[in-house]
Formats: sequence, C-alpha cells, structure tokens
Amino acid sequence: MDAAIGVRLDLIPLPSGAAEAIAAGQSSRVGDKIIELGITHLPYRFPEVFLRDNPGFDALIGNPPWEKIRHEPHQYWVIRDPGLRALKGQKRTSRIELLRRTRPQEREEEKREAESREVLKDLLSRGYKLQKSQHYDFAKVFAERNMTLLRRGGSLGIVLP
Repeated sequence: MDAAIGVRLDLIPLPSGAAEAIAAGQSSRVGDKIIELGITHLPYRFPEVFLRDNPGFDALIGNPPWEKIRHEPHQYWVIRDPGLRALKGQKRTSRIELLRRTRPQEREEEKREAESREVLKDLLSRGYKLQKSQHYDFAKVFAERNMTLLRRGGSLGIVLP
C-alpha cells in the first residue's frame, strides 16, 4: 500500500512485482512523505470492514475542515495578524509583504505550508475526480472519499458548507 502511494506521488516507478513493491514502499523517501501527509490505509486499519461481502463502512458521520487546500497567503497571515482581516486589496498585500520581511520564521513556515499544499493538491488531482477544478477544499474531498468508503446501502452524514 505504501508503494501505491509512492507511485501516485511520483516518488518511485511502478514496481514490477510484489518484492520490489514491498522494498520500494519501505524506502525512507516514501515513508517520510506518508508521515508528512498523514496518510493511512483504511483497508489495512479496518480489514473487518473491507474484507467482507459488500465491503465498506455501514455508516460515516463527519464534520470536515472547510478550508481550501490551495495556499492563500491572507488566510495564513490573518491568524498571525488579526488586523489584516480589515484591510483590502493593495493594503492587505503590502501588509503581508511587511510581515514576511519582519517575521522570517513565520515566512519560512508559510513557505513550507505552501509547498505541502502543492504536494497535496497534486495527490488529490490524481485520486479525486468529482471536482471539476483544481480548487480543492477539504469538505468536498472528504465527501467524495466518504462516498467511496461506504458499503452499498450504507449511510452518510456529513456537515458541508
């Protein structure tokens, strides 16, 4: 399963067999990315749910985060500088530029977050097909994933924006 994630993220080539897949899936490159993205394999975690007739969960209930996956600088900085919310247009842009110059540690954190979001966006573009644009948000991704995890006749309750 880790090798499948590695292939999907273009970290490794498609393995030619089980032994090669196991070795590739155990590489630190793949393992580090799985930890970074918080990936888990639900069929592995819940074999009793997925290894039965009519596989999948009987019911799923959730309240996913409603934030967008695309990095938006004002969303990042407004948490760190609440007055930013009141500014519009060029004033907001100038304030963000000032914050980046005067807060180098947070600037670097923003850069890492933006890079991580790009990796996540790329991963989602390969596995989620119901959204017609690249402007993913977690609520829509959670909804699509939940639909694939339900067994036939299962029930879904999810809070959406």
